[in-house]
Amino acid sequence: MRIVRTPTETSMLQCKERVLEALSHESYRYDRYNVPFCLVAIASENSSHFEQIEDCLRVTDKILYLNANCVCLVLASAEIADGIKMGQNFIKKHDTMDGHNRVYIGVASIRHKESNYDIVSRAFYALQKARDNNISTLEDDNILEKSI
Repeated sequence: MRIVRTPTETSMLQCKERVLEALSHESYRYDRYNVPFCLVAIASENSSHFEQIEDCLRVTDKILYLNANCVCLVLASAEIADGIKMGQNFIKKHDTMDGHNRVYIGVASIRHKESNYDIVSRAFYALQKARDNNISTLEDDNILEKSI
């Protein structure tokens, strides 16, 4: 597992740039070998919940600590259904530990021949949709019908 930390004073634009850098390897693997990947953006009111994220990841995944309230995960060799399942498991684990602080998750995966910027934008858009619900929830980029 690769862990990337950024300073807490970074803006969301700078955070997106860091995520784009982290996606470059996965994008190459997709273009060359058609290996899918998934991007998961997680925001929480309590950053201590991010300590449990590493328990939900595989060795091949990357975690990017963007600021005190936001983390992105790059799930290598994963379809969107895998990202949704990981997010559901994290929310379930989080809510049993502490139901007072909310967790918001946005999930996006690679679509045929698109730029990494589009994937990052869709993940952050899904994250914003989850925040609008004002409950611990997961939103995806509507590629797959959810059964939450």
